Amino acid sequence: MKTPPVLAFSIACRITALFLLGHAGLAHAQDAAKVTAANIDPKAREVLDSVTAFFAKTEALSVDAQMKIDQTMPESAGGGEQKMEMIQTLSLQRPGKFSLVTKGDSGMTASAYAVDGKMTIVLDRDTLIEGAFEGDLAEVFKQEKFAYDEEGDSNPLLDQNTAAAFVRELIFHSATHPWDKNITGMKYGDEEEIDGQKAHKLTLTSNQKQGPGGAELEIDIDLWIATGEQPLPLRIIPDTSKIIAAMAKENEAFAGMKVAITGNYTNWAIGKAPRESAFKADFNDDADRYEDFAAFLAAMNEQDGGAAGDPNALVGEDAPDFEVALLDGSTFKLSELKGKKTVILDFWATWCGPCVQALPILRATASAYADRDVLLVALNQGEDAETINSFLKKKEWDDLRVALDTEGRVAGQYMVSGIPQTVIVGKDGKVRKVHVGFSPDLKETLAKELDEVTGE
Repeated sequence: MKTPPVLAFSIACRITALFLLGHAGLAHAQDAAKVTAANIDPKAREVLDSVTAFFAKTEALSVDAQMKIDQTMPESAGGGEQKMEMIQTLSLQRPGKFSLVTKGDSGMTASAYAVDGKMTIVLDRDTLIEGAFEGDLAEVFKQEKFAYDEEGDSNPLLDQNTAAAFVRELIFHSATHPWDKNITGMKYGDEEEIDGQKAHKLTLTSNQKQGPGGAELEIDIDLWIATGEQPLPLRIIPDTSKIIAAMAKENEAFAGMKVAITGNYTNWAIGKAPRESAFKADFNDDADRYEDFAAFLAAMNEQDGGAAGDPNALVGEDAPDFEVALLDGSTFKLSELKGKKTVILDFWATWCGPCVQALPILRATASAYADRDVLLVALNQGEDAETINSFLKKKEWDDLRVALDTEGRVAGQYMVSGIPQTVIVGKDGKVRKVHVGFSPDLKETLAKELDEVTGE
């Protein structure tokens, strides 16, 4: 099986997923017990009503939805800035055709094609999930077989682009959620200009009931809607500060982090049927095919008939062997170090905040234990050499041994579903310890575990 890049959830993606919980309630808050007249600006309501009415009667459209994330880490967590950009094209032809196509190589999400009762999700050209869906187009992203998470009320595989998810909710709002689900306030700012086009600026307050640690949060979301006969969204910017504060309460390592999310919309085409190619999935003839998301996960995590899904199932087992290219052009084969080195494998990416927090600790710890034959190998997930080299130069981490897990094959062997994931392989070639995520006590934990592993 050819495995696509790991669909890891960085801090930025976690924040994006939280905002998605409020998208369903962005336009028609009507529950008087929840939303008082004092919280609703009549002009804001009028603009939003015009948006929902416009999309309800729109039979065909296409738009490019761009999401930019700028994430800055505090010095206590290694400092530095990570940037991510994702562009997805949404195309609609009622009653039976919709597509969400990722442009470029963001390494973060899939493309989806819902056409005449059949859903095809292309994870990469060699891996897809396909099958019939129940109901109409509005329901397709809300089915468990296509990765919908009922508890989180979002699709973590397909809803990673805040801007795209918002437009999709506008298109399909009538058959999905009640519009009063999450809104607690609407304000009208003023008319502003966005890329040369006049727009209404609105601020919506969205109630998020599933924030970090179960916190109930009220998040402000700024929207810019074009004036004129076509009230189209032009920009969306959620305020991340309250979610970060809640995350810092849960884990002080996040204190001082800053995350800016900006969504922009370009190339709107309204009322004109998209080209047929917009609804044709692009993949290789010999691609691996799965009937649902669960089957894909089971296949991705399968290793020698072992338990699927839980990387801790590898502890005590022979470490899956692999050979990969290193950033310096040489190669690394794990089995060649059996009997010679204790190896720390760290699965990471430059855009992943927790990964960047963990790496300085891993580097320092591996260096401190070098005299006990401890070696650190940082397995980068899906990024190109230029991106990695630029990051290492900025951090002054030129000594970091980076392996290129370009297609996530090694991550599949080690059951990685989120990064960072750190694995300690003993000299005996067996997996001794597994850590998923970043913990503030990582330094102490690693030292204790390496004392145990190397002291035997």
